[in-house]
Parts: sequence; C-alpha cells; structure tokens
Amino acid sequence: MPRRLLWVSNADIFPDIRVAPVSTGKRYIALSYCWGGAAEASAQKKSTAATIAENKLKISFQSLPKTIQDAVSVSRELGIDYLWVDALCIIQDDDNDRNHEIARMGAIYANAYLTLSASGASHCAEGFLERPLTEYRESDFFEVPLQLPGEGCPTLVKASRAGVRNIWSKENGNLFWFQNRELLHTRGWTFQETFLSPRLLMYTSLQPYWVCREAFWSCGDPGPMEYLRNVYLQDMLELREMSDRQQKYMQTLPSDDPNSSAELWRWGTIIHWFSSRRLTLVEDKPLALHAVRDKFTRHDPSLQDFALGLFRSTAHTDLLWHTRHGADPQSEQLSEFPSWTWMSFDGGVTCPFKYGGPQESSMIKTHDEFEIKTWPGCDQFGRLLPDSSPLKLRGIVREVAIPHRFWKDGYASAQDMPCFSLRVLGLREDEWEENEDRIGHITFDQYRMPSSNDDFENNPPTRYKTLQILVIALQKEHIDNTLSLPDDRQGYEATYGLVIAPALRVGGIHRRIGFYKGGDNSVSYFDNGVTEEFDLE
Repeated sequence: MPRRLLWVSNADIFPDIRVAPVSTGKRYIALSYCWGGAAEASAQKKSTAATIAENKLKISFQSLPKTIQDAVSVSRELGIDYLWVDALCIIQDDDNDRNHEIARMGAIYANAYLTLSASGASHCAEGFLERPLTEYRESDFFEVPLQLPGEGCPTLVKASRAGVRNIWSKENGNLFWFQNRELLHTRGWTFQETFLSPRLLMYTSLQPYWVCREAFWSCGDPGPMEYLRNVYLQDMLELREMSDRQQKYMQTLPSDDPNSSAELWRWGTIIHWFSSRRLTLVEDKPLALHAVRDKFTRHDPSLQDFALGLFRSTAHTDLLWHTRHGADPQSEQLSEFPSWTWMSFDGGVTCPFKYGGPQESSMIKTHDEFEIKTWPGCDQFGRLLPDSSPLKLRGIVREVAIPHRFWKDGYASAQDMPCFSLRVLGLREDEWEENEDRIGHITFDQYRMPSSNDDFENNPPTRYKTLQILVIALQKEHIDNTLSLPDDRQGYEATYGLVIAPALRVGGIHRRIGFYKGGDNSVSYFDNGVTEEFDLE
C-alpha cells in the first residue's frame, strides 16, 4: 500500500476529500495522467511540507484541477472510497518521502483495484469526462467502400462528421484520430503505470476503453486493438502478458536451468519502447523506469547489478543500443548521463537483441577478450553515486575507415554509415572492392562526424576518417559455411561493438560515440586487433 490515499466521501454533491494515512489494506483507484507544462503543473494543487497538514483535514473539490475532479467523480460512481493521485499523496518537496514512494511505485499501480488513464487529457486542467458525444456515438459514423490501388478487394472505411481526421480503415486499422492527441502515452512516467496496472479504464479523446489481462472492450468503433496499436501500446501490453507467463514458468525451474535466465533477453524491448517517451526532467529517467526494472529482477537474482538502464550480467547486449532510424532528439547528448548508457540520447533507441527467449540467446555470445573490469556504484534506482568508479571495459580494439564522401558539413548523410577495412587507406577510390573492403556499418549517437577537435568546419578530416571499434559480442548467422573456424568460433560470422574516442577534456578517458555492426568478414578482421582497457565517461 502507498503511505497515503485520498479519501473520497460519497454523501454530498461536492464530496469531502482529504489525504488519509494508510495503515491497513484498502481498495483504491490509481490515476494516470499528464501534469502538463510548467504553467499547469505549478497551478496544480499539491501536498507539500507546508500544506500536508491542511490537506489531511479537508480538500475542496472546487480547488482541484479538472482531471482530478473527474477521477473523484468516477471513484464515487464506482463506489470506491480511496483514490491515489501522486500530486496529493506524495509530499512533493520532501526528497525522502518522494524517493520512498517512487521506490514502491510498482506496487502502488500493481495493487490498485483499477487505474484510471486520462489518455485524452493533455494536462491536469483539461479533464477527461466531458467529451462531445458526437465524437464517439456509433450513430454518427457512416461507411464508405473504397477500392485501394493494387488491392483485389474493396476496403471498408468508416468516417465521422466530427472531422476528416477521424477516419480509419477497418481492415488495416489506420486510425488517424488518436495520433498526436493521446499525449499520456508519450510520457516517460506513464510507461510503468500502464505496464504494471492489472486493470485500465482509459478515457481517450474519442471514447472509453477497458484493458485488463483477460479482455479489451470499447463502446464501439474503433475497437480497442485499433486504438492500442495506433498509440503504440499493443506491443507493450503483449510484452507484459509474456512477462507474466514467463515469470510463472521460471518459478517452476531449478535455478541452474539455462531457460531460467530467458527473461534477461527481453530487457531490450523495454528500452525500445521506453526510450522514445519524454520527461520534463530528463534526470528522472532511472526513477520512471524503476518499477518495471523491479518487476524484471524480482524472480532473477542475476539481474540485480544495475546502472542507468543496463544490467551487468547482460552488458554484452545492453551496451549495444543504437539510435532508432528516424529518431528526432531534442539535444545531441544529455550531459546528465555518461555516454555509454542509452539514457544519454534524448530520443528513441533500439537494441539488436531485444525479443528474448533461449533461441535468440544462443545466437549471441560475448567476445572472448571482452570483460567488464569495474562496474559503477549506484543507488536503489540505478543512479550513479557521487564517488562512483567509471565503467572500465577491456577488449579487442581495431580501427576502421570511413570515406569523407559520406559526410556533408560534418553531419551524417545517412544514419547507418558504411565503414571499411584499413586496407582502403592506401587505395584510390577506383581501386576499391567494396564488397571485400566493407567491414560493417556504424550508427553514430549524435549524427555528427567526430573530428580531432570536434570542429568539422575548421578541421575537416582527410580523405578517410579512422575510428576505433571495441568489439563486445559475436553473432551466429549461418552454421554450415564456417567450419574452418576453431570449435569455439564456429557459426559466429558477425561482430558487434562500440565506436569509442578519447574524451576531449579528460586525459586517459574515452567516450562512446556510436554503435558498430560488422559484416560476415569482420570476425577475422578483428582477430588482428589489440587488447586494451578503457574508462568510459
């Protein structure tokens, strides 16, 4: 149970509301909503050290922002006397109280009888109950048959008089109404609230939806799966279902069973879906992910060693994140985080190994020379401690070359940049054997060509730029055509690693600047590299 809940009376037109300390188990509703921008957030009624005593006596219904008023109304209609709202149930200016409740956020949402998701409200003053009925009444829709080019049969399209944006294909689920409207599902804090809640009553900009672990309901078209797919929740909810099933299965296995660690391979999926979400305070990323991480580690002791979104036991895959194609970062790199964590990128990232299961885990192995020498010290949320040691890695390093022609004004002309063996440094362009010399692709974290002084315009690179690759893992692709390799290398045809460069301001320290994926000739190429150790900032 949380420390505090809102008690909501059911007797008057305007109910008496107060913050009630919790000493025994209560049935309560949790609210998932957007605070909004600075103006809405500052105007929202909160519990602080100065107001908590008054809020325990009485809170005026009229003093609450509209979204919380609507949540109180729903609680009363459902006959549930308690409601959890973060702004009022956590003392906002008390770091100890805030950290205590954030550490238990997973339990708060997982143990709630119901979570109200104010999906259609972009801020706390907007509310979610008063929506024009013409936007979702079934009688206000009409059907139009449409023959799509190249299709063998017609597609049925439903439209609404509410506007031309409210149109979708019944077969393909191309629902445009919800895109750029459901801001709640783009926010970082609400990821764990949706992932962990057993029951969700989602008030969207069009109609309510019911989502639980056994059913999906709606008042009419568009159906719940169409909605969930268009706000990018379908995959996350399927992952939650898979996680629940697998945790039950893992509990039946002995600890030394190789399948008992299959959960490890799904953390990359969480990184994929969480990383594209926004937070007002980017330094809150570890806090907003803590409850989901806690769920993953509850049944697997090997996952306890955690730092800024990465597990030490799976670092050979967690370190291999890369920026997602089409990602639009608000800034090039977040100074609040070291370069080696995906949290340093202000945008969506993905991992090459994220779907999980024993089959995928058998396709990847740590390179024999790769080793984590020191792992940073962290607090309970995975945040680095002030006196933490740096991440020190040891492994095979070798340079690769990138021709100057692939760059324009210091920025990447494509997200995935081809890189070549050092052999091309002594050749003219017309002498290249691209299939032979191409050694892989690099995806840079900041979309910028790293030059000697980080100043492309005044220090343009020569015809080639050489970059250091630290090899981390090998991937098995085709078994039959690698029999000439030693037994422990058979079947592994591709390399994965990090692009690293010396830090500009700190001697002896390196930083990550990109992700590297090698081709089928890259394993033997890096056999000629050297083994080195690096502290990464």
